[in-house]
Amino acid sequence: MVQSKNLVAAFVVLGLLATSDIANADGKLYVEGGFTWSLPGEADAEFTTEKINASWDISSMTGGKLQIGSDFGQVRVDAKFQYLEGDVDGINGVTNVKSVTGGQGPDAALGVATLNLYYDIELKKGAINAITPYVGAGVGMARGFMQAEGTLGGVLREDHRTDNATAFAGIAGAFFPINDNTGITTEYEYLNVGFGGLNAHSFSAGLRFSF
Repeated sequence: MVQSKNLVAAFVVLGLLATSDIANADGKLYVEGGFTWSLPGEADAEFTTEKINASWDISSMTGGKLQIGSDFGQVRVDAKFQYLEGDVDGINGVTNVKSVTGGQGPDAALGVATLNLYYDIELKKGAINAITPYVGAGVGMARGFMQAEGTLGGVLREDHRTDNATAFAGIAGAFFPINDNTGITTEYEYLNVGFGGLNAHSFSAGLRFSF
């Protein structure tokens, strides 16, 4: 199994490759970083070979995001990398679910890299330093990791699950300018990561720098 600590390295490389063309595009370059809080749904995956049809209940997850993109006026394109960590709250049919004894890293981790297209909505056309709502959509890849131990059939068992799939994102947010080159963003993102029926409702706050 690929361990959770490898998620960050894998998706940073993917993000850098995807953004190489964006950074050289004929637009205004921007970089954004921020904090993300996410509410994932349940993930369907086996818990050992004794429980093939199990649902893993994942707690709220926290982490960060990094975006590199180009602003073409009302249209923007960027590559976004997100990494989130959380806990496994329960597994159906399994009792005394807890962290793996002696396990390393988080109980649940999710890395997502997407290429996104946005449309900025001008509330006051031509106005300087106006709040700008936006909507967007993205597609990319996700990789998830889960680990837990619990009692099944009277026996203490443990399992580690790693999977990857295509990710789809729907985005709505707003940009609050501080000055001509800096601003704060607030954002909602719906993520469908395509494995185990997992989806997530994510909320983030970021700081954007334009060049």
